[in-house]
Amino acid sequence: QIIGTGNYHGAEHGFLLNPVPQILQQPANTSAECHGTASFTLTAAPPPLTFQWYRGGLSSGAPVANATNATLQLTNVTGAVAGLYFAVVSGPYAATTSAVATLTINDSAGPVLTGCPSGLTNSTDPGLCSATVTWPSPIAVDACDGSVEVICSPPSGTRFNKGVTIITCRASDSSGNTNECVFAVTVVDTE
Repeated sequence: QIIGTGNYHGAEHGFLLNPVPQILQQPANTSAECHGTASFTLTAAPPPLTFQWYRGGLSSGAPVANATNATLQLTNVTGAVAGLYFAVVSGPYAATTSAVATLTINDSAGPVLTGCPSGLTNSTDPGLCSATVTWPSPIAVDACDGSVEVICSPPSGTRFNKGVTIITCRASDSSGNTNECVFAVTVVDTE
């Protein structure tokens, strides 16, 4: 704190100044590979200072647990932690908020599909030249996003005409990576 006196409008007055922390280096946008490490750093003065990092926008940020250093380090990152981060720097008498920085997670691998049928053969339904064919949905797991939706085209439960139809099941992750499996549905006339 700074205590002093000064002249204001012809009268002598005392004053007390409480220093506000100054952020000398703002946190910068950063990117990291999925399951890698990411960090944000800021520099501020004068000491003593405390830090608290937040995830989200300035008006909606939530405190990051145990993030009370000038550097925020995140390990084993996934798409779930991507987004906006900022810090509040507090001195003994005042606090200031850093700029908002963005964390981008790079994911270059598509989801892994399991449980894709190797091929299905069904007889036509009685009195028809087609059959309704169902199969269990394949499962897709992405290294960064975890379980992701699988969409088959045409979908399970479709009525297929006699002959061979190629089915494509595809999964996409939040980074736009895709993987697919293909199999044939064969409908034969046994009547």
